[in-house]
Amino acid sequence: DISMLYPDQIIFNTLDDKAQIMVELGIVQNDSLLLFKGIETNELAYKLARIVFDSYTSEKSKLIHTNSIRSQLNRLISSYIFAHSKYGDPNHLVKAFEFSENSKSSILLGAMQDAGAKYQGNIPPELLEKEKELSNTLSYYKNRVYDESLKNEPNENQIGVWQNRMFETKVAFDSLVDHLEQTFPAYSKLKYEDHTISPDSIQLNLETGQALVE
Repeated sequence: DISMLYPDQIIFNTLDDKAQIMVELGIVQNDSLLLFKGIETNELAYKLARIVFDSYTSEKSKLIHTNSIRSQLNRLISSYIFAHSKYGDPNHLVKAFEFSENSKSSILLGAMQDAGAKYQGNIPPELLEKEKELSNTLSYYKNRVYDESLKNEPNENQIGVWQNRMFETKVAFDSLVDHLEQTFPAYSKLKYEDHTISPDSIQLNLETGQALVE
């Protein structure tokens, strides 16, 4: 479960570098398996980048991190476009389009979600504070587990204790999110939903002979 990973920029950079090398080697060596493994790793790095993004509490940090996510998305788009030109699978163009939509909208939306959701959802302050507390606690235990695991002789018992607490915190956080979804749908929709559109959705709203130009 990638959501249980410690949201660390170094881990993201490692995954990102690995993905780039695999994709480049796949292209140079004409190895489709390596190419698509690289793309898969690239998508994993993108998901982790979003986790890192969401772990930041300051808007300044989030805005700085948007550059990493934009670069990640651009590489994914280029990889899928190349895959389509090489193998002719239309699904690769669909994926390129979806990540293009993410590139244009999700980063800006993410920077706005926390602030906008709080004002539009009419959330009681104590619930917002509880949400922040659980999120910070989850990051704290992920940090402790990560730091301890890097030691030459990590304390496995302590790691186990922190992992149990991390799991309990994750359960409590998910429970709170479920409560917010049910009780304050406007807040939950703005903060937690992915607001991207698919090619099929666009086509359904176009009349015969119409085209969308951006």
